[in-house]
Formats: sequence, structure tokens, C-alpha cells
Amino acid sequence: MTRVVSPPFLRAARDVVAAEPWQAAAGGTPGPLQAVLPHWDSNAGLSLLRHVTVDVPALTNQCGLDSSATVRVCVVWRSSGTALRGAGSGADLLLSEHRQEVILKADIPGHLLGGDIHIYTQLY
Repeated sequence: MTRVVSPPFLRAARDVVAAEPWQAAAGGTPGPLQAVLPHWDSNAGLSLLRHVTVDVPALTNQCGLDSSATVRVCVVWRSSGTALRGAGSGADLLLSEHRQEVILKADIPGHLLGGDIHIYTQLY
């Protein structure tokens, strides 16, 4: 049987938000975040960075938002091995700007992580 999922809010098209790949510094070595970190030491923290660009007029138009709305972009993470989750940096978007660039960061202590780590960029 087909299941239809319809969120109770309007969603913008994917091209409204452009996010560059995550950059990571695992144990002090910077570079693109890999799917697997085979030599990662759990005593070393994980530092993440991502550049995000938002087409603010398209976002507000497609989501039916007016100029009094508050829109925030942030990074959140979840660890399957420890069942812990947390948030990194976030920024409120300026609805008066045409395109807004945001740099998201998260510094996660290694002892909080284990198993799979899921990292999400959220716009709310």
C-alpha cells in the first residue's frame, strides 16, 4: 500500500538552499568530511564547518512567509552509538537580503560520539 506523507507546512524547492560539502578536522587534520573516518581517535573531537547560501526571497515566497517571520539555519548531530545528540552553531536569516551566506560550525567532543554520526543542516 502506498503511503502519502504531507507535512503540515509549506516547503521550499531544493535549489533555494545551496550547501557546500561538510569540511572536518578530525584530530587536527582538515579536509572534506569522509563517510568513514578509519583512523579517528575517540579522544579527539570532531570539528565541522559548512558554507550555506540561501535565496531568501524565494524561500519566503515559496513558504508563504511575511517580513515579520524569523527563519534560522543550524547544524544538529546525532550519534547512534551513544544515543546522544546536540547542536552546533546557527544563524537567523535577514529577510531583507537577497542571498545570504552562512557558515555553520560544530565542535563535538569525541567522548560523545560512537557508532554512526548523523549530521543535519536544518532550516526552520
